[in-house]
Amino acid sequence: FATYTFPPKVGVRRDLAGNDVEVFGVDVQPVRVEARSGRGERLTLDEHGVTLVKRPFLDMDYCEIDRVISEYYAECCELVKAATGARKV
Repeated sequence: FATYTFPPKVGVRRDLAGNDVEVFGVDVQPVRVEARSGRGERLTLDEHGVTLVKRPFLDMDYCEIDRVISEYYAECCELVKAATGARKV
């Protein structure tokens, strides 16, 4: 079982809009990451922890945070359910 402490030793404080305001308990260092698309590779959840699926984007303004939260996030949950067979996401 996990043991939790309060207040946490490591975490992120966010403002009311959900933006990260402060990271605490870690020494954040920049790292160089090679970005690859993964297209053409057979990535699986079991072997790689990620999989790519084809799905059209919702036709919406992704800067409208309320719509993103209510519509896009729900669509992402349905996509994860379909790809993994999960009943609840």
